[in-house]
Amino acid sequence: YAGFLSALSGEPVDIEKMEGLAEEKTLPGEFVYEHDFDSLDAVRYGYCAEFIVSHPKADKKSGDVASLRNRLKRIGDSVHVINDLEVIKIHVHTNDPGKALQMALELGEIDDIAIRNMREETRQKLARKAAEQIELKDCGFVSVALGEGFSKIFTDLSVDKVVDGGQTMNPSIEDILQAIDSVPAREVFVLPNNTNIILAAQQAAELTEKRVFVLGTKSVPMGIAAILAYDPSLSGDDNYANMMAAAENVHTASVTYAVRDTVFDGRDIHEGDIMGLVDNKIKLIGSNVHDVSLSVLEDMVTEESSIISVYYGSEVDIESAVRLKDDITAKYTDCDVEVHEGGQPLYYYLIAVE
Repeated sequence: YAGFLSALSGEPVDIEKMEGLAEEKTLPGEFVYEHDFDSLDAVRYGYCAEFIVSHPKADKKSGDVASLRNRLKRIGDSVHVINDLEVIKIHVHTNDPGKALQMALELGEIDDIAIRNMREETRQKLARKAAEQIELKDCGFVSVALGEGFSKIFTDLSVDKVVDGGQTMNPSIEDILQAIDSVPAREVFVLPNNTNIILAAQQAAELTEKRVFVLGTKSVPMGIAAILAYDPSLSGDDNYANMMAAAENVHTASVTYAVRDTVFDGRDIHEGDIMGLVDNKIKLIGSNVHDVSLSVLEDMVTEESSIISVYYGSEVDIESAVRLKDDITAKYTDCDVEVHEGGQPLYYYLIAVE
């Protein structure tokens, strides 16, 4: 265009000025690109490709480098092609990084290839922004439980996260840690609800930046009693003390069956026997679920007892549970008797006495 103008005007071409325009003055170096897209729709080109052409072919000239730059601009933007005589450094945003690499191969060998998915980077950035905007509440709860009924009970009691787990399926430290971190609260109370899970919960608590209170609840009924004792007007330390006191006031009976012949605490136990346990200790052996469930309460109910809660498992129908409730009510007239669906496997009943 300068030549056309010179021919029309008769003025000579300023050679120094033209040489300055012809050469890209960007200094060789490493580029760091920060993308500030506020939505996926703003990402026109999905991939950020950075690589070098090493050992350029001997017959290639600066015009070939300029040609590559122009071709890259047709398939993307943010194009930087820097020739420092030994290598050619290339950066481009494009939807077809393979085509960009193919173009560069015409100049020589390609090396140090880095291709990033900018749409995925934007998704993660937007997710972090959304998480930062969530207002943290003062206190949250994580509870371990197994069974749809218990999960619903804890959810109805405002537990933020219920982790699947129980006597035969202990959750990992990582499972509990993820649950703690997912709760949008500064302080988190964890209800392990099983003796075997308490240590894992304590170890998970040490791995998070949140303040965590791990309650020593050894059964699901103890966990329910603990969360019912929570008072939002109290401090975390005071709530911990009150919740533990409430949990320790609960005695839990569990009714299950023996999976094999064994001897335990001097008792001969045969496969299929119905076992009644109180606070995880075997108290009696029988052959009938209903009878064992009713008899096991004899060692639990005292004059101070006021509430008996029956949680029936996945192998018990509601009619059998109601019949047990009626017999308990008739026998212990001074206690309020409640029945709930626990949905727990293996255990016909969990019975709490407070």
